[in-house]
Amino acid sequence: MEKNLYQREYQRKRKQEAIKQYGGKCHYCGENRWELLNFQTKEKPENKIQMYNWLKKKGWPKAKLICQNCNRLGCGRKAVKLGR
Repeated sequence: MEKNLYQREYQRKRKQEAIKQYGGKCHYCGENRWELLNFQTKEKPENKIQMYNWLKKKGWPKAKLICQNCNRLGCGRKAVKLGR
């Protein structure tokens, strides 16, 4: 059980580090709660769990932060060009 807590804490820290690199808020609405933010990228890692490490390893490639609400509403589906 302690291992799971360690892994969750590790992932949380990696996600928060990545979110900070991309401005800390949703590209469309400005939502800033880290729990609701995800990344929209042209390329994707093989394993979603490795997303944050992948972004860092790639040198923080072009990506957008998008919250779950905007993702569900489709705000990000029309974005063809990704910018920072």
